[in-house]
Amino acid sequence: MSRFYDYNWALTRAVPNTFEDSLKLEPPPIPINLQLAKQQHENYTSLISSLVSHSEELPCDSLCPDCVFIEDTAVIIGNIAVITIPGAPERQPETKPIQKRLEMLPGLSIHLLTAPAKLDGGDVLFTGSCIFVGLSKRTNEEAVRQMETIFKGIFPVLSLPVTGHTLHLKSVISALNEDVILAAEHPLTNELKTKIDQCTPTEILSKMKWIFVPQLPPSNALRIGNAIIMQEGFPESEAIIHQYCVDNNLKLHKLEMSEFLKADGALTCCSLLFKL
Repeated sequence: MSRFYDYNWALTRAVPNTFEDSLKLEPPPIPINLQLAKQQHENYTSLISSLVSHSEELPCDSLCPDCVFIEDTAVIIGNIAVITIPGAPERQPETKPIQKRLEMLPGLSIHLLTAPAKLDGGDVLFTGSCIFVGLSKRTNEEAVRQMETIFKGIFPVLSLPVTGHTLHLKSVISALNEDVILAAEHPLTNELKTKIDQCTPTEILSKMKWIFVPQLPPSNALRIGNAIIMQEGFPESEAIIHQYCVDNNLKLHKLEMSEFLKADGALTCCSLLFKL
């Protein structure tokens, strides 16, 4: 049986020379080091490439400083690819080259969101049985309605509040397995868990487990096949994720992504992962 994390395709996008001008909730105390960001991204793409059979890095666009965060431009679940309308107007031109590339891949059914929908891919968490969509400053109710139409009869689409000083849903939770949610110990997480308990179908909720880590960045992890990738530099969280990997015979990889954290980025942000 195919599982959501059995990806064989990865699309990434190169870091532009304008990356220092990317959008940020707050200016970082230490500015982005562009050369270090490029090296960290090279390490990221190299690891991703070793875990999937098809990997491709698309060229960057210097007019789009955030374009390396390719996850926000599309949501790909099964053979359905939804081209988003990023919530920040400055980022909306990023979707065109992604759409063009995806249209070249056989077997994908392409759907385009239409205004007034706004959706960042970082607000979409697919667990294999449910599509959770975070209602954040970048994603709205109209996007949820359109996603419900696209996935009607395939997967339930459930909206969750993303409140406070948090950019995306996946800034605080990610999926380690079909029934395991990795979450930060954070006030928003309590709100999200309460909402998930209320709206998730009973047959799915009964199998769902939560693993909590004490820091925000490690709560955004990548599951690819039998590997889990987490951000390096968070030993307390690493111990918890490492134990999960030991218990489930998984390989843990760690990546330093400090320069992307400065732009509110995380591991899932920098790739589009799917199976064809």
